[in-house]
Amino acid sequence: MLAFGDLAAVVGICACVAVAAAAWPTAADAVDAPAWIGFGLATIGALVAAVNLVMVLA
Repeated sequence: MLAFGDLAAVVGICACVAVAAAAWPTAADAVDAPAWIGFGLATIGALVAAVNLVMVLA
C-alpha cells in the first residue's frame, strides 16, 4: 500500500480495523467466545494498527 502513498496506506489500515471491529460481534456469537477474548483481540489489533500508522507517517 505504501507504493500508492501515505494516504492510501492510512485509509487501508483504518478500513481493516473498521471491518474487524464490525465483524467481531458476529464472529463472537458464532464461536461463543467470552467477552475478554474480544477485548484482548481489539487491544492487540489497536496496538498493531497504531504502530503501523506511526511507521507510515514517520
